Amino acid sequence: MFLTLKDSQKIANDISFFMKIFVKRFKPLNKAVILNHMCLNESLVNKINILQKGYV
Repeated sequence: MFLTLKDSQKIANDISFFMKIFVKRFKPLNKAVILNHMCLNESLVNKINILQKGYV
């Protein structure tokens, strides 16, 4: 899967925004549970997994 820089930045911004909210509310939960709670589709989860290697 190839992500353009624009895609990556948008996804990174979305992740950052949601992580701030969910981590504050659900500190004990791990990343996988937070991502599930966001009801992300599989495609977006795959993109996030790629980004997490250097981002999260």
